[in-house]
Parts: sequence; C-alpha cells; structure tokens
Amino acid sequence: MVVMENAGYQKLLQMVAYCQNVDRCRRSLMAVHFDEVWDNERCNQMCDTCCHEEGFVDITQHARQVVLIVEQAGSMNEKVTPLKLVETWMGRGPAKLRKMIQTTALSRLQAESVIVSLLLQGYLREDYSFTPYTTYFYMKLGRKAPLLKEKTHTINMNIRVRGTVSNRGANPFKTL
Repeated sequence: MVVMENAGYQKLLQMVAYCQNVDRCRRSLMAVHFDEVWDNERCNQMCDTCCHEEGFVDITQHARQVVLIVEQAGSMNEKVTPLKLVETWMGRGPAKLRKMIQTTALSRLQAESVIVSLLLQGYLREDYSFTPYTTYFYMKLGRKAPLLKEKTHTINMNIRVRGTVSNRGANPFKTL
C-alpha cells in the first residue's frame, strides 16, 4: 500500500497538491515532474490554471474550528473520518461532536477544500487503520496544529476566482 512507503506517500501528497493547485501552470508542473523544461508563456492560457485568476484568503478561523472538532473527538476517544469531519463542521455530524463548535457557512466544496488545504499544510494528518478487507482513514492533528493556539498565527489558502482572466467573475469563497 502506497501510504506505508515514505516515497509513495510523498508522491500521493504531490498528486493531491496538483489537484488543489490554482496558481501554477499545469503544463509547467507536468514538465517538472518529467524533468522537462517548460516556459509558462508557451501555455498561452490553455490550461485551467492559467485561464483563471487566483487569490489568497485567510482561513485561520476556519482552521481553528476544524482543529477544535478533531481535538474534541480525540478527547472522547472518537475517530473522525474526513466525511465525519466535514459533516460535523457543517452541523450535520454526530451531536456529541457538534456541541461546542461553531458550524460553518461555507458550501460543502469550500469546506472540503479548507480541510484538504489544512492536510497539505501539515495542520491535519492522516491516520490509517488496516483490516483484512479494507483500510480506514482518520483525521488527526498535524505537527502544525499547536500553532493555531497563537493569536498572531494566520493561515492562507490560494483559491481560484470564478471566470477567466479575460472574463473576471465573483470570488466563489466570498464567505471566507
């Protein structure tokens, strides 16, 4: 299994980062992966990243809410899957985990994006449980989670702005 090998796990995270990427040319990323040279100007806004604008949003308060859910689950000896984490944060999860948290006004897609960003940045980490028939994936606090206790610590997430560079639209993360 890929998660058991350090190199395989790093490649898995690179694939997730590639999917979440909104600021680097896709063709450039592919060229780097295959040890090729690529000039971003040659893309001519042909990939999904180059034809959209991006921007940064502060997700610090959202991150603190998510970390609080994971902390509460840990204190109750409760394991939290990514699905259970999203559901709880959106106010639909188990009642015992929802008691002391503020639910999010984000859409499901936005909430999932925030959680993936926290995972990629090291504020959350994965924990696996293996059975003969399946593998379970749980969310745990990452090595950077304690930084959120500091009032001055901030976390930004790069997001894509709706529309193309030539056709600017509204930011889909307005509520962030």
